Amino acid sequence: MTKLRARLKILALATAVFGLLDIAYLSTYLAPAAFARGEQPAPFARTKPRTMAMTPKAPTGPVTPPMKATDPTASTQVSPPRPAPPAPPALEAIYFGFNTSTVGSRGRTFLRTVAAAMNGQPKLALAVIGHADPLGPTAYNLDLSRRRAHSVKRVLEGHGIEASRIEAKGLGAASTSTGAATTPRARAQQRRVDLRWRRHE
Repeated sequence: MTKLRARLKILALATAVFGLLDIAYLSTYLAPAAFARGEQPAPFARTKPRTMAMTPKAPTGPVTPPMKATDPTASTQVSPPRPAPPAPPALEAIYFGFNTSTVGSRGRTFLRTVAAAMNGQPKLALAVIGHADPLGPTAYNLDLSRRRAHSVKRVLEGHGIEASRIEAKGLGAASTSTGAATTPRARAQQRRVDLRWRRHE
């Protein structure tokens, strides 16, 4: 019995000695080689902690768009006022010969000036009013005054003026403003077309 116990003690002591030798061997030979390779020995290896990728959450609710840069001088800029249109030329009467509705050369020259003013100012319109002397029947003179007014209108249309901007009418001899046509000179003053500026709507 005593011999058995002695053997067991020897066996336990041998086991302990071999264990210490194993640890010393690992520490002396295996560990430095592992560390040189950037590794850890198996008995001391540690697991790398796992990291979870964080996915950004989509914003909830209304998204405010980025504000655009504004020019601080934009709101303070004022357009210069438009220049006033030039005043239209003063109008004069267009005179006709006896019993005729043909516009003479002097009248055509003046109507070119009128047409140029109307082409430059689209808001200008014109009233064309024909007259006649009292010689002859009243109905005939009324028709003659109308033909004179429309002759003037056609000349203006020939210079590019729209017909809608020209109002032509004849008043005959009853509306003449030169008084009684008792002389040839007075009657010549009644054979005319008056022009009046008006605004085109």
